[in-house]
Amino acid sequence: MVTTENKKIGRKQILTPNPVKKWAIENNIIVIEFNESKDIFEKINKLNVELGVVCYFGYLISKPVIEKFKKGILNIHPSLLPDYRGAAPLEWAILNGETTTGVTLIKINEKFDKGEIVAQEKTNLDYTKSKKDIYENLFTIGATLLNDNLDLYINGKSKLTQQANSDKLAPKLTKQDGYINLLNTDKDMVERKIMALNPWPTTYTTLQNIATYYNLKPLKDMNIKVIIHGISGKQSETIANKQTSTPKVEVELTKVQPEGKDIMSWEEFKNGYLN
Repeated sequence: MVTTENKKIGRKQILTPNPVKKWAIENNIIVIEFNESKDIFEKINKLNVELGVVCYFGYLISKPVIEKFKKGILNIHPSLLPDYRGAAPLEWAILNGETTTGVTLIKINEKFDKGEIVAQEKTNLDYTKSKKDIYENLFTIGATLLNDNLDLYINGKSKLTQQANSDKLAPKLTKQDGYINLLNTDKDMVERKIMALNPWPTTYTTLQNIATYYNLKPLKDMNIKVIIHGISGKQSETIANKQTSTPKVEVELTKVQPEGKDIMSWEEFKNGYLN
């Protein structure tokens, strides 16, 4: 099994194996540690391997490594390919407000997420659940999809389908993707960002942006970064177009976290940071 190296976890920064590596060690499975600067081909080349299975790996696998596996490498990808190829498929599906998602089993090639499709399964995208729960459900579906199609694939009876092109992509997220400008972002988008981008890269704004949105005066450095953990919606008759009586749904912050501080309620934040 190939997986990432131990990472420093917690306040004490203790080197800790990820759950997959821990499970493999407990079950006496050979583990090959990987990072971007480490060539794993030499280690894999020493093994007699027929088939590989990739799940939530996030790195491009080179052609020589793929060719080492006599029957190729299958990948469980948490989207309905060709939609949302890339490193953050569920996150971008949530950001775009999709109502359905799914899992695709592909035979990988040297291009990122562009291999032939072995099988797919669609499911509803439930916005009442956490991103973590949705990902867990998708990979549970993916495990079943793999089991249901493995014998057919190994025996050469799977009908492989070439992927079409799609303009729905899922590139790697950056810290800048988490910025929320309350002045021009509606409530639904703020909610989707909080759902999609936590715990990383987090959703945040600045004290100045919050103060301007609520027409209040900042009491501290206006450039303080404020992470947004929760919101609610409220109806307001105060809208830009005074000639219409249609109420506007405004964003009401409920849980925020000033940079370097603990999470606090909106009332606690307002009392300490706004006038």
